[in-house]
Amino acid sequence: MNRTPGDAFTLLDVRQPGEYDAEHLPGAKLIPLPELGARLSELDAGKPTVVYCAIGGRSRVAARCWRPRGSKR
Repeated sequence: MNRTPGDAFTLLDVRQPGEYDAEHLPGAKLIPLPELGARLSELDAGKPTVVYCAIGGRSRVAARCWRPRGSKR
């Protein structure tokens, strides 16, 4: 992969800060799930967003929150 996530898509980590500090994917932006609603304006709705967490439950909730806000993907 020659491009960084910021070039092609937003890589969104919705885990808690301690989890992020312990390890995270390079280029990931941390917005904990409880803060996501108030911080959606920090994300580019015109760019695809890949959401992840530890197991999948939080990322599924985050994707449902993000999608209706005008995101293309």
